[in-house]
Amino acid sequence: RPGDTITYHFHVTNTGNVTLSDVTVVDERCVPGTLSLDSGDTNGDGKLQLDETWVFTCSLELTQADINDGAVTNVAVARAERPNGDPDDPTDDVVSRRAYATTLLEHNPELTVTKTATPTMGVEAGDEVTYTFTVTNTGNVTLTDAAVADPMFSVGADAIGAVHIPGTHDIALGCATSGEAACPENALARQPDGVYSVAVYLPAGDYEYRVTEGGTWEHVYGAGGAPGGAAITYTVPAPGDIVIFWYNPETHQSTNSMLGTTVDVGSPISCTPSNPYPGQALNSLDSGQSATCTTRTYVVTQEDVDAGVIVNTITAVGLTYDFDRIFDTDTTVVEADSRGLVL
Repeated sequence: RPGDTITYHFHVTNTGNVTLSDVTVVDERCVPGTLSLDSGDTNGDGKLQLDETWVFTCSLELTQADINDGAVTNVAVARAERPNGDPDDPTDDVVSRRAYATTLLEHNPELTVTKTATPTMGVEAGDEVTYTFTVTNTGNVTLTDAAVADPMFSVGADAIGAVHIPGTHDIALGCATSGEAACPENALARQPDGVYSVAVYLPAGDYEYRVTEGGTWEHVYGAGGAPGGAAITYTVPAPGDIVIFWYNPETHQSTNSMLGTTVDVGSPISCTPSNPYPGQALNSLDSGQSATCTTRTYVVTQEDVDAGVIVNTITAVGLTYDFDRIFDTDTTVVEADSRGLVL
């Protein structure tokens, strides 16, 4: 996990023909204060004799980036002062060739979600229930594209058909022509919270687009979610920038990462910490990091009371650096006040 340490042993041997002094090991990844000479100075004179091998040790502290990469390569050199050398002039030091050591780091992805409801019993039709849950990365590798899915709190429906963003960016995306209502390259994908999104690379420039549902121009939405409304305009300042688009089928609002959060596409689940852009409850979680989330208030129906309980299951998902999806679920039960007639 991040923060764990690896101990390195450096064997420094004098392969020249003169005694060396002020011998040390230079390793930028050594935790300050952990470099020490463990053995080798057999006569205790502080000088590396021709027949001596000094053994140094130091500790390297693993970072999240090290673990995500699956390996850490440590690089070190030995330095020493030659006889009659100038201690204040590092250019006349004796410097060894670089020594490398690579340690493979195992990926152990794991995700845990726990959920609570308030209140948990005695609810009647019209009462409000609030759900809170915590998503924690209990593995050792960063989970990207982390999201939560709750069928009770998903905007819109999945029956609207394909969602596309035809516009002046179509050619750059790979469409045959500009303004295609159903080009595969300008399609959005439905996320667990019901919001549609896609991430693409675009050249620098000014662009505009609208949103179509069902792959035709019959259902088209523009700025502000207006049917047939004005095109949504945006600018990509640098070539190759990643642009993320979102669309809420419930409000027909759309925005993208070049516009920041000027339009709230209305995810029904909010989390802290959260993705700075709308439409995604979570973005990524490092090892040990948690996000606490709340849903919109759920209003108890008469059907819930008749059933006697409200059963709700939350699913959390994250994507590993090996492109494996990690899931966890948790279920809460709220008991309804289903008492019969009272005499």
